[in-house]
Amino acid sequence: DSGGVTFGWKISHFYLQVANALFLLSNIQMDILYFRLLIITANIFLFLWGGLILSTALDVVVYSVVNILINIAFSIPLIIKKIPIKFDIELEDIYKKWFANYLSRLEFKILQQTCGDIHIKRRCHPNTKVLTENNPFESLVLFTCIPPDAKVIISSQKKKLSSVKEGQWVGVPEMLQVQHRFLEYEKMKNRIDKTKDVQKQLDELRQNY
Repeated sequence: DSGGVTFGWKISHFYLQVANALFLLSNIQMDILYFRLLIITANIFLFLWGGLILSTALDVVVYSVVNILINIAFSIPLIIKKIPIKFDIELEDIYKKWFANYLSRLEFKILQQTCGDIHIKRRCHPNTKVLTENNPFESLVLFTCIPPDAKVIISSQKKKLSSVKEGQWVGVPEMLQVQHRFLEYEKMKNRIDKTKDVQKQLDELRQNY
């Protein structure tokens, strides 16, 4: 007997090796969804290792299941956000033409769903009164299609104040602050009381998100 020290180390089971490798990869993953998917997969291999190989490792099995369920719950909203949002043909054209540079598809969809008082005037008919002077309203009208030979006029006491061009807002945006998390909107502090170019309008709206 030489009196030396002998270590009885050996490589662990394949399932544990895969789990550890996935945990290592999750540390360098910047995307939160892929991070959670890696954690889920790693815990699945831990579950297999603890339940099938060790057989008696109840704590490993329980912790793995809890981690899997928690990360699945947080992954579902992230997956939903990555699903492409599509609009009908006409609304798609409006989004690309007027909103794409300022709002994401999700923001535009939320705007449509939560701010029911925003109206997109797609067609203009002769002698149609869109908004009434001094009539309380909490709506915005965006004119997206004005025929070349037509005019939309803003008047007060039968006097012409200005004309509306295609792509301009008319109205008072009092309820346009979209809360992404709670899908609710609040009244804005500063009223915009005259027609503005859509680019300036959207810039101001985004500052209040």
